[in-house]
Order: sequence, then structure tokens, then C-alpha cells
Amino acid sequence: MSNPNPSPATRFTSENQPEKRGRPKEARDRITRKFLAALADDFEQHGVEAIQALRQTDVGKYIQAVGAAVPKEIEISRPFDGLTDEQVSSLIPLLTEMVRKSGEDEQPVAN
Repeated sequence: MSNPNPSPATRFTSENQPEKRGRPKEARDRITRKFLAALADDFEQHGVEAIQALRQTDVGKYIQAVGAAVPKEIEISRPFDGLTDEQVSSLIPLLTEMVRKSGEDEQPVAN
């Protein structure tokens, strides 16, 4: 009966390692990029209809798909945390003007 624990001489060492085999990392990345591009193209053509068909045929899977699309974590940032009350007060007129201007940009121009 042979020894199930090979001697250290028969184990792989840095001197006797076989050549690395398998697909290079770049190939996997290229395949992934091509797959995602094809998926995006298909979704642009059939996405809305596919979603509607799923909702009509299997509501459970539809809800599952919606849940999978929702982010698992939401990062909440508080950009004004480091500012003093005076600094925030000085920003209010500027922010108010920015909001007002963005609302004007969205209004259709009357002829």
C-alpha cells in the first residue's frame, strides 16, 4: 500500500511547480465585457417587454428581480457636517439661487 502522505520531495515547491494553466485573467475580463455589452444591447431592444412579460406571468419572480436591483447598502453623506452655523447660513442664499435657476432650466420656453 502506498503512503497517502507524499514525502516533501514529491510535493510542489517553487522549483518543481507546473506551468500555470487555465484562462488568463484578461480573457475572462474580455468575455465579461462582451457578455455585459451583449446583455445591454438585448435589454435596450427587449427590456421593457421582457419586464412586462415577467410581471404578467410570474409576479413572484418579478418582485424578486425588483429586490435584486435595489442596492443592499445605501451610503448617506452629510456634506454640511463640518461647517459652522455661520458657514451654513452663508450658503443658503447661494443654494437657493442654484435651485431657482435649475427650475428655470427645466421650464419650457413659451413662444
